[in-house]
Amino acid sequence: MRRRAAALIIRDKKLLMVTDDGSWWWTPGGRPEGSETYEEALARELREELRIQPTFYRPYHTYRYWAEYSGKLPPHGGEEASFLVEFDGKLTPDNVEINQVKWCDRTELQDMIMLSSIKEEILTRLVRDDLI
Repeated sequence: MRRRAAALIIRDKKLLMVTDDGSWWWTPGGRPEGSETYEEALARELREELRIQPTFYRPYHTYRYWAEYSGKLPPHGGEEASFLVEFDGKLTPDNVEINQVKWCDRTELQDMIMLSSIKEEILTRLVRDDLI
């Protein structure tokens, strides 16, 4: 089972989303390596991919998912742990795994192409909790 740590970075009720090519969007983060905790993996991924240093983490929601979509990865299942995150530094995509970043309000998020599990598990909770 794949494990992934996701950063929910919110400013002015907008959620930070990232993409490599503009077709599929996701929340920043990545998979733990070796014995890394979710928090350690998240800090490493944010430094590597966006050149930012997390200054605050708060666990938000952990869930299991099944993903089937063409083009990016084969069908797979996994567990994602999401964290509300604040950071220092200027967002600077690495242009390898992430080429674009976008601050999105709830209306924009509904129209973006992303895994259904993000919409079902994360976006609905962020709206319910009045965070976006």
